[in-house]
Amino acid sequence: MLIFGNSHKYPDDSEDSFIIENLSAYCILWLSRQSEALGQTRTVILQHILKEWFATHVEAMPDNADAYLPEIARVAVSEFILRHQVEFLHIGSMN
Repeated sequence: MLIFGNSHKYPDDSEDSFIIENLSAYCILWLSRQSEALGQTRTVILQHILKEWFATHVEAMPDNADAYLPEIARVAVSEFILRHQVEFLHIGSMN
């Protein structure tokens, strides 16, 4: 996986572990709901969210962004949910 591929703590086969260990329960639930609706994995959706966040926050990127990836992921997903809330399924509609 592009985002997590260089991480020793989260090797390529444990992206889902990264999500579970580092995102809030709400963000995990939101990603799961979108995953079901879109037919994409939570990891793919998170990759798209992070790519968008990195593209719009270039000036704020630290040199060692990998060290801050858990914090960046939390902020990026939260911002994405707020910014795109009309475009995606709401958590309240989950059964």
